[in-house]
Amino acid sequence: MWCIIDKTHFPIIKVSFNDEKQIEAEFDAFLNEWLKLYEEEREFYFIFDTCQLGMLNIKYAYKMSKFIKELKKRDKQFLKKSLIIVKNKYISFLLNIVFSITKPVANVYLFSEHEDEIIKEDIENINSPSKFETTIKDYEINMTLVKSN
Repeated sequence: MWCIIDKTHFPIIKVSFNDEKQIEAEFDAFLNEWLKLYEEEREFYFIFDTCQLGMLNIKYAYKMSKFIKELKKRDKQFLKKSLIIVKNKYISFLLNIVFSITKPVANVYLFSEHEDEIIKEDIENINSPSKFETTIKDYEINMTLVKSN
């Protein structure tokens, strides 16, 4: 599987991607897991780690945009905020495509992994909403904010 979803510290959900070959069924399974979180009707936060992710087919950027558009039609949004650790320019490029097609459901903070190992370590240690908020506040100067509408 090219992504691991860790719900150990719910409502903080950590998603780690690796460089395995992407299979569309696995991407769809990831989106279905996201939908299940909405069906639980409990607020949550995402931390996405894309550091191990290699070349991702551009079709997944379009598929993600379409998925986000569908989520935005829902009456209530349970995703409160997301933080994405980005290592390479190609993944950054794909994220720009996604967010230029549609704004995110909730504010997204982009952190370039190469900026500071201490910050990355602090992000990896987020285990509660208050720690999420504190980390964002402490390092907001090192992050790019993509605002939801």
